Amino acid sequence: MGTDSLFGHLALRFGTHPEDLATEGLAYVLGASPVARAALLRFLRPASSTLPRDLRFATQVSGQEAERPDLVGSDEQGRKLLIVEAKFWAGLQETQPVAYLEGVAGGPGPVLLFIAPALRVEPLWRELRARASHLTSGAVPEVAGELRWQPCGPGRVLALTSWRALLNVLHHDLVAASEVLLAGDVAQLNGLCERMDSDAFIPLTSDEITGSQPRRVLDYCRLVTDLTAWAVEAGLADVTGLRPSATASYYGRFLRIHGWGCFLGAKEDHWARFGITPIWVEVQDEQFKSTSRVREALAQFEHADPPRMIFESGWVRVPLRLPLGVERDAVMADLKRQLADLAMAIRDCISRTGEQPLAPAPAAELEATGPDGSTRG
Repeated sequence: MGTDSLFGHLALRFGTHPEDLATEGLAYVLGASPVARAALLRFLRPASSTLPRDLRFATQVSGQEAERPDLVGSDEQGRKLLIVEAKFWAGLQETQPVAYLEGVAGGPGPVLLFIAPALRVEPLWRELRARASHLTSGAVPEVAGELRWQPCGPGRVLALTSWRALLNVLHHDLVAASEVLLAGDVAQLNGLCERMDSDAFIPLTSDEITGSQPRRVLDYCRLVTDLTAWAVEAGLADVTGLRPSATASYYGRFLRIHGWGCFLGAKEDHWARFGITPIWVEVQDEQFKSTSRVREALAQFEHADPPRMIFESGWVRVPLRLPLGVERDAVMADLKRQLADLAMAIRDCISRTGEQPLAPAPAAELEATGPDGSTRG
């Protein structure tokens, strides 16, 4: 399929809720074609082999806990056996996925399926599993291609896939069945999803301009400032000769935690890419260089469930999660705990290896580079 479409262009040009447009498009295709419905069930078969072929799909069906899943597949008895939640870059609601899992019918095989851009699949899967961890009972998550799933509670399945993977399957089967018009509709829908999976500018909404987002951005920066001050006062960090650093994609400051070079900041670039949180710590050695021992020191963070460290392209990144629904003092207390855990892991590594620390990098060198080593203008 092509990577762009007229529908994708118009949806982004005139629509403020592209998730709703994508959901309605998917519902239309599934409602119009038994071939498309069969393709969807075949795609989900690794996660659940008991979904009936005669599911009837409807959008925006309210549940008992006031949840409104995007798309619901029900059987002839009206039992909700497949709930589909369409995502592009909007965050999870507080009731997702737990209330939505409870909204599917009992019995073997009901599925709660999230669909997201391919770039968001991994961070979103980590977040979904973290929120539903009390329902998994030690069940092991599984993967088949770009489909991920995990049992959650009696007979229920939590699943996640990308728009690309699902739409490619639908398009293939529709073409094979000579349903050319519907295959074209799927290609148009895929164009929108490809645009959303790229760096396309997402149309602004009134809430983004007049709501609490500007205040939140300031809140994140102040949390970073106050957390740095606490770390210095508590003896966990040293900022001698180091100054705050900021660009369009982050605000924060360099600091040394037990001698290791770190950057603590509100990282909008990481937040947009990985989700999880706006506040991150990037960890390097005494000379602010990424080395294998830095990753080894945080092995328990990387292998935690959900992971507390992301290693990518040589960079060690630790997300500091923000608790929801609590006052600022409670948020700060939790951030202090997470940063103290990180400091302890660094200290334990130094004590365990008995290595002599390297000479710290001159502060002047850091003035010319960003926290990812990029040259600053």
